[in-house]
Amino acid sequence: SAVSAQTIYLYWDGDASTTEEITDYVVSIEKYRVRRLSEIWFLNRAELRIFFNVGSDYIFFNEFATKRKDIIRRGLGKTNKRRWKVDQQFNVSVPLDRRFRVYASGWEADGVDKILGHIIDQNSPCTPEVKQYIDDKMLDPVPVGWGGCEDDNMGEATRYHTGNESGGEFLIKGEGKPYVENCPFGSRTPIDFHRLEYSINRK
Repeated sequence: SAVSAQTIYLYWDGDASTTEEITDYVVSIEKYRVRRLSEIWFLNRAELRIFFNVGSDYIFFNEFATKRKDIIRRGLGKTNKRRWKVDQQFNVSVPLDRRFRVYASGWEADGVDKILGHIIDQNSPCTPEVKQYIDDKMLDPVPVGWGGCEDDNMGEATRYHTGNESGGEFLIKGEGKPYVENCPFGSRTPIDFHRLEYSINRK
């Protein structure tokens, strides 16, 4: 129940004999598009968890995609929609010899999502009861197997920008290494599963 408050001051500490030149930008994330998913779109709605990052700022897009309070089961949390208007702006201050990142990533939640919060002591003895508990929660078809097994990685969309750019409009695509999950048909290479459109303008 304790409340702790702390102020942290951040700044660039350049050489005492020089003055760093800082460029201020406004980064506008405009559109987000889902291109590919493992879900069968007309039978199952996708349960997406999407994050954006600009510089040192992160947002969980699920919070902005719906006005409903249950952001995990509404909006991106349960959808067949592929195109989303984002309309989020970030202010970024960058020294000329530094750079900042624009980034999007996330996953499509599957069966394993349904057992999050079922906690077991990692030091538990390997008794029949413990084995049965793990089997019931993680290995049986219900809820993990029939729910799609492990979460589906959508890949990471990333681009770096330097402090001497004039700005412009950009599109980044998700990339990722091949992976295999412990489930039938669970082999994927998350390339271009999703795209992010944004613009950068100097102040």
